[in-house]
Amino acid sequence: MRAERTRDGDSTLALDDRHFPVLISKWFGRPTVLLAKSYFDWLGLMIERAEFYETKAIHILDATEAKLPNAETRRHLAQEAARMHEQFTPRGTMLQAVVTPPSELVRKLLTVVRWSLTGDAQLPLTTVASLPEAIDDAIRRLAAAGIEAPSDLDSRYYRLDERVVNLLPETSGASFRIVPDSDR
Repeated sequence: MRAERTRDGDSTLALDDRHFPVLISKWFGRPTVLLAKSYFDWLGLMIERAEFYETKAIHILDATEAKLPNAETRRHLAQEAARMHEQFTPRGTMLQAVVTPPSELVRKLLTVVRWSLTGDAQLPLTTVASLPEAIDDAIRRLAAAGIEAPSDLDSRYYRLDERVVNLLPETSGASFRIVPDSDR
């Protein structure tokens, strides 16, 4: 379990699974396709990890310092989110996604997107205003599901600001998945 960061130009993605089954990601700057690929690879592995340990995960996505991605990245994010939703939702491993959007407008747009993606199905997605609020929400949801929350995760003390992120080990942005030679 670790926290790490990936950079692409002026943008950074921080990924933290030290408090599993609470998964925390934070975007700084404009998301890029490279960062989106790293993000979805990591999230897929974390969901598979939850399946392996026969538990449910909660994912906190802090976008309070993110900027609007370009059209290519938005398209990639939407396609990958739909693929992940289709692949993992039936398994029931993801208890909830809690998103902290950069503004009230984006929060409202996410609500509309959630409704349009799911139709009658319920997409486990909630929006909140801040990272501490997201952590508190995650801890409450774990307790309601009968899952023990990580004892070292406390919204009063957890920080993932730029100062902290700059101390994290940096990855190349390459895929977290090992691809067998036969698949290359």
